[in-house]
Amino acid sequence: MANYLRRIEQPIPPKEVDTGPVKEVILKGDQVDLRAIPQIVHHQDDAGPYLTAGITLAKDPLSGRLNCSFNRLMFIDKNHTSIHLTLAKHLWEFYTNAEKLKQPLKLAVILGAHPAWSLGALNIGSIDEEEFYLMGALAGEAMEVVPAETMDLKLPARAEMILEGEIPPFERVDEGP
Repeated sequence: MANYLRRIEQPIPPKEVDTGPVKEVILKGDQVDLRAIPQIVHHQDDAGPYLTAGITLAKDPLSGRLNCSFNRLMFIDKNHTSIHLTLAKHLWEFYTNAEKLKQPLKLAVILGAHPAWSLGALNIGSIDEEEFYLMGALAGEAMEVVPAETMDLKLPARAEMILEGEIPPFERVDEGP
């Protein structure tokens, strides 16, 4: 814990690169089938299979602030999931800001990234805190990021997989038990 606390006191900004392993395979449109991702049903009463270890990354449409967090996704069909947003948390605030603008909230879900991404996403800090900088501090070096394919976000260059999507405004669905 002391090492963690010492490291986050010295944030390291990310390093932007043109490409990385995450760009080796890019699927778009009809090529995408979320059912190809390993899925698990934990309990017999679950509403469906969930993705629970993805790191959600979004940008506030009003301030431009970034947020990384863990949010459960429930697979609905080939190209749709629901997402569990916790009221009054940063991603919920970003979503309500997008609704004020009558636009979807664009986001990415990161799978299989450096453990520093997970630790940074778990950090509960100020909404103004740049988690990318914390991730670099925890890794002891700048985390490489690449441009997203469909939105204005920088994503980990060395992730196994990244899902890019959006949450439509004013749309609610039943999610999980």
